[in-house]
Amino acid sequence: MAQIRLYPITQEQGVGRGVFAGGMGGAGFGGDDCLCGHCGTVMFVDFNLHTLLGDFVFQCRVCSEFNERPRTEAFPRLPLEDSEGRPPEDT
Repeated sequence: MAQIRLYPITQEQGVGRGVFAGGMGGAGFGGDDCLCGHCGTVMFVDFNLHTLLGDFVFQCRVCSEFNERPRTEAFPRLPLEDSEGRPPEDT
């Protein structure tokens, strides 16, 4: 499929979010190849970013930098809490 460059962020921007480590061998079950936004290393092969629910960051095993999903409407950010700090209600 396609190669998707993840959006580079700082470690401080990843505080409080789950860390998904990947790089050189992180394989999925159908999807795109995901590249580190800092160094360009292929972090995940055949990986579908839509399968991850939540606000994860991705740490590259080569350069140790943090990335997040591309900032496009294809990958919307899911709210982890409402404006008053409560988890969103299930619908």
